Amino acid sequence: MSDVSVFSGKIEVIGPSQNKPDGSEYTYLRIAQRDGTTKLVKKVGVGQLIESYMKPGIEGDFYFVRLGRFGFILFAIKKADGQKIYEENGFSTWISKMRWSAFVLALLFIPLSFVGLLMGGYLGVIVPIAFIWLIWKLSVAFPGVLKESFLKGQLNQLGFAN
Repeated sequence: MSDVSVFSGKIEVIGPSQNKPDGSEYTYLRIAQRDGTTKLVKKVGVGQLIESYMKPGIEGDFYFVRLGRFGFILFAIKKADGQKIYEENGFSTWISKMRWSAFVLALLFIPLSFVGLLMGGYLGVIVPIAFIWLIWKLSVAFPGVLKESFLKGQLNQLGFAN
């Protein structure tokens, strides 16, 4: 199963963004696809290299990786003129931040799970399960999807290298 999606067309509208130390996070991107449909991609993170190319009117193939409810990351663009833009090694700091967040959650796991158990009922079960799920997502699942080897393999399968 691939977490990578490719949308071919032209960026019509770029929503508001928040500047981050490692790139930006856009509220949305509206892409007019080549088949005439419009795709609205919400919560899109981009690295600094991709950020430098982001403007309405850019046309080509846009490669997104989905991070569940957290949104998407635009990690590669193959422009209509053949230029290939790839955020190479751009996610190592993001991965370390995710793992650091998972570590902090792991430290909070025992005290907050204990509070959930004291409150009883569903909270005694839901709080530990939610913490375990979130710790796993931040320490294993998302970093695995953002690893350079995974993204390069997906790009090769989707014909980016050609």
